[in-house]
Amino acid sequence: MVWAAETDQELAAATADLNLPPSVGATQAVYSTVNIFGEHKRSGAWRLPRVMRLINVFGACKLDLREATISQEAMTDGVIEINGFTVFGELKIIVPEGVDVEINGAVIFSARKLNLGPAPRRPGAPLIRIRVHTVFGEVSVRSEKSGISAQIPKWILELLPASVRATLPPT
Repeated sequence: MVWAAETDQELAAATADLNLPPSVGATQAVYSTVNIFGEHKRSGAWRLPRVMRLINVFGACKLDLREATISQEAMTDGVIEINGFTVFGELKIIVPEGVDVEINGAVIFSARKLNLGPAPRRPGAPLIRIRVHTVFGEVSVRSEKSGISAQIPKWILELLPASVRATLPPT
């Protein structure tokens, strides 16, 4: 039944008797983030909408998208947009490896960095389109693995015997 489900309703009907506990995390999508003279961090399980607005002034903002739940609308057209500006601030965005990213927007007395790992593209992963205008600030986007081995520095992993590295969960 589950494999044959073509809609959310059919999937819900096929899994109704599983009695799974609800997942932990934000239940509402985060449509906008306003950060002025502050620090804003979002990571773990949270809901990312099709379009997110961002304002960051004299602040630091970090968005970790690796465990975010993607809205149905974004999955339908395959695009997630993060739009906004940062003035005298820093914006860091972490995306899962294998996700395509487009980054643009005006950069005035600022820096913009894109550092994606050489991982193959994940089938079905949406394009993340970032359009952030930056004045006297920095916007950086990088890809990172998730999981426990991503939290262990690479040089420590290399010191571990191959048999131990093989027991770590896949990233």
